[in-house]
Amino acid sequence: MVTNTGPKVPIIDFVLGKENVVRRIMGANSMVRVKNKKVDLWCLGFMERVTNEQTSIMMGGKQLEENLVHFDVESNRLGFFSLLTSHDPLSCGDFKVTDFAKHVK
Repeated sequence: MVTNTGPKVPIIDFVLGKENVVRRIMGANSMVRVKNKKVDLWCLGFMERVTNEQTSIMMGGKQLEENLVHFDVESNRLGFFSLLTSHDPLSCGDFKVTDFAKHVK
């Protein structure tokens, strides 16, 4: 089953240092559809880590699709805003800065 947040699969939560800092990955950002004449299936859209670094997380383009990244230079903070789960659904294709500004606090 596919919903507005992608295929109905378990949500992946990255807990970043503290329990209340979570980066949530929905089905649309975790699964890739492989469809051709012979197959129609969904695959987990993550790559194997190629470094021994234990303190970093690499997020790819699939995990960032339909998400906005907010760099708050003054506060030295980084934030994510998912267009998939917003109250006023948006898509990157029709994004306007004014739409994003009303969601950022």
